[in-house]
Formats: sequence, structure tokens, C-alpha cells
Amino acid sequence: MNLQHQSFGGTVFRPQPEVLINDDLKIFAIITPWGPKHQTKNVMDFLIQNYETFSNDEEVTYIVPKLQSLSQEENMLRYLVLSCNQWIFNEQNNKTEYLFGYEMVCGMKIDHQIIFAQIGHPFIYLDRPNIPLQTLGHVLDLSGGFSPFKEQLPPLPSQLIGLHSDAHFSIFKLPIKTDDRLLFISKNFIPGHLLEVSRKERTLDNISAILSKNNEDTAFWLGILNL
Repeated sequence: MNLQHQSFGGTVFRPQPEVLINDDLKIFAIITPWGPKHQTKNVMDFLIQNYETFSNDEEVTYIVPKLQSLSQEENMLRYLVLSCNQWIFNEQNNKTEYLFGYEMVCGMKIDHQIIFAQIGHPFIYLDRPNIPLQTLGHVLDLSGGFSPFKEQLPPLPSQLIGLHSDAHFSIFKLPIKTDDRLLFISKNFIPGHLLEVSRKERTLDNISAILSKNNEDTAFWLGILNL
């Protein structure tokens, strides 16, 4: 796996995600810090260390019951994200007056499928040859629900990991084919015609131009994950 990414600053602040790709473990994470950026590395270290433990130890004791509707791998990812949430809450937020959290997409590649969990941005699209972009994960900024008519308020996350002792999210499983990619976009609003862009034109530069056209003030981040 490898992820190409770039960002556009604009005049309205949006924190830039930090990217974790571990080819040996086939795990990836896109983590957007709404707080001190330097703390993100500690979250990444937690994910790597605990993923290794959970995947190598079938007798590991889960802090929450397994869900019968999920596979062993899906339960493992769910447990990893819940454990990470609890760790952030206990280690980073319980000792400070100011609480901060992270938007996060965390996933793993197992054989010919991708399993991922999403809490907040970025938006996630399946980039498959010969078909339009397919929406996999879509999250509205909290500010989107409060923006006045014809006006966009600055970005404000609607979902964060680490603010509370528990977290709510869904686990998604997707069979993948040769040349499939995942497209990630962190931005308040996504132009609808982006979904119709051909695979040949789905480059970082071209998508960046589409996202910034007529909306130069809004910051965004985008990435393409080659599976």
C-alpha cells in the first residue's frame, strides 16, 4: 500500500491529517488532530503496537464483547479503535482541562478485502476503473448544519475519537479488485460533478483543481491510497 496526498491551505483553517501506512502489517490510518499535532505520533504508536498484539494473540481479552454479526477481523479492528479511544481519553484528556480529539479513518487489508472504521473526516470514495467514484464514507461537518444560507462557516468536526470513554462508529468491509484505489477528501463540501470524473483524470492535481475552483478560501486535504 502507498498513499499520495497533498493539501490546499486556503484562508479558513482546517487541520491537516497525519498518515500512517504500515506495509508489513497491512494497516493504515488517516488521523486529523483537533488539538496538539505532536500528540498524533503517540496515537499512531498505540495503533501499531496494539494491532500487532491483537493479531498475534488469539487469547487476548477484549474490553468489550465481540459482536456475532462481525468476523474475527472486523471485531479486531473494532476493538483496536475502541481501545485507542479509551487510551486517548485516559492518557491525553484526563490530565488536562482542555479536551481534544481526532478524526480518524483506520483500516486494514486482509487478502482481497479492505476493512475500515470511520470517525469524522475524511470522506472516502472507491476509485475503481471504468465506473464513477463510489461513496463509501460520508461525514457532514457540524458547521454544515448551522451555516446560514449561501454562507459556509469554518470547519467544525461532528465526530471525534478520544473525547469520551466510549465511541460510536461502524465497521465497513469491502472486497477489492485489481487496480482499485481509495480516495480520501477532507473538505466542508464536495462538488457533485467530482463523482463523474473519469479514472484517467483522477489525479491529485486534477482533483485538487476541481476542489479549489470557485472556492479558494476553503482549505482541504486529499489522498489516494493504492491498494
